[in-house]
Amino acid sequence: MKNLKTIFASFEEKAKSAKVQRVLLTGATAFALTPVALASEGSGGSGSGGMSAVLGAFDTVVSLMNKVWELMTSNPLLTLFLAAGLLTIGVRVFRQIKRAAKG
Repeated sequence: MKNLKTIFASFEEKAKSAKVQRVLLTGATAFALTPVALASEGSGGSGSGGMSAVLGAFDTVVSLMNKVWELMTSNPLLTLFLAAGLLTIGVRVFRQIKRAAKG
């Protein structure tokens, strides 16, 4: 039980730290400003904003997901939840493959 309290105390410390707040604010700001940038880029009249707008939005989403992944794996409790979810998915896929092999 003492170990569990230590994990929660560590989680609370990291949640209050400036690093976590900075990562969340940076990701949310970049994600929130992307539609504005895309709208201004497409209204220039050059006609070449379509594909570059999609690639720019994709880069923003990828960088946001990288920040979320780093945040989740840096916290022991969130890493435990992530592992439990992936283990559940793996077991489900294995069962489906086993059933398909039986026919």
